[in-house]
Amino acid sequence: MRYGFIFLLLIWANLASCDELVAAPKTIRLAVITSDYNDTKYDLELEVDQKNEVRKIKTRHVGKNSVKEYGLDVLNKKIVLVKAIGMELITLRCVEFKPKSGCDLEIKYPSNLAVANFGEYHAKLVRTEKSWELQSNNNIKFTEMRLIARKLANLLVGIKRIEIY
Repeated sequence: MRYGFIFLLLIWANLASCDELVAAPKTIRLAVITSDYNDTKYDLELEVDQKNEVRKIKTRHVGKNSVKEYGLDVLNKKIVLVKAIGMELITLRCVEFKPKSGCDLEIKYPSNLAVANFGEYHAKLVRTEKSWELQSNNNIKFTEMRLIARKLANLLVGIKRIEIY
């Protein structure tokens, strides 16, 4: 009888630890962000819970492996992805964000810093049957965003366009 109790206790402890493993958050790589101007790469990632609901969005500098995290409390607000000389260069905003279903995305970028023009790119964060993905406005899945530089006398003055693949 005593061994039976110990055996049940061990089974219970094992099941409790399995629940903790299932509850661990999962990171999904949505896209890699690159540029034709330099070799810097960023991964745009999503952290989801065991119900596949969004917990946070993350950006990872691939070369440095540094990560910035943006929690649920800021996802309906403008998130600064790139900042230089005290200026917000690339921002992301999740319009009407919902952890269960996603949102429309607004990405703002400098089109021409010389005249303070900014452009916008619109996409969607969409929950699929099994995972999450980024989609263009015409519902095409993409996993890479390439920033095409605008140059003047070989100096970077902005982003001409964003290409998706």
